[in-house]
Amino acid sequence: HAFIPQFVHISASINNDNAAILMGSIITWQMLRLFHRTDKASASHGGFALLGFLMGIGVLSKVSLLVMLLPVLWTVVYTARQLSRIGVMLKNAILNTGLVLAPMFSLTGWWMWRNLQLYSDPIGWNIWMITNADFARSLPITWQYVFYFWWRQFRSFWALFGWGRIYFPTWIYLCLRSEEHTSE
Repeated sequence: HAFIPQFVHISASINNDNAAILMGSIITWQMLRLFHRTDKASASHGGFALLGFLMGIGVLSKVSLLVMLLPVLWTVVYTARQLSRIGVMLKNAILNTGLVLAPMFSLTGWWMWRNLQLYSDPIGWNIWMITNADFARSLPITWQYVFYFWWRQFRSFWALFGWGRIYFPTWIYLCLRSEEHTSE
């Protein structure tokens, strides 16, 4: 990451992206720990509570980490499937889901309630869309738009500073793209 100018730029500014990257990494690490446990039964309940706590901190750092809830719940299901009897498996999955969701919503519930009261939306998405209307797609999805979107994402990955208003000359992006092809 140290050689990707956009990452360095984002990391050097004051924002919550670094906290979100850290929490996403720790959540992933905890999920992997739960996958590799040899004792899949009750001894892992504390690990799921920790996972819920980490999810709560992560969502407070950046709401986009809510997407991690899908792999977290998949981890719950996967580890429950390791048990032999269906009744024990179902009980374990329900318990571990509660152990994930309880600390997560204990940490984020107040914030979601506040957003619901202020913006009629628990994560404040509608107010974000109003505030950042220039990011909303205004064109129909065509092949031309797909290429435009891909090109914008490619430039954004490498270097598109100042909310996308300061960028490198096109020839630099083309050199970076050709370098990507040669390194594959």
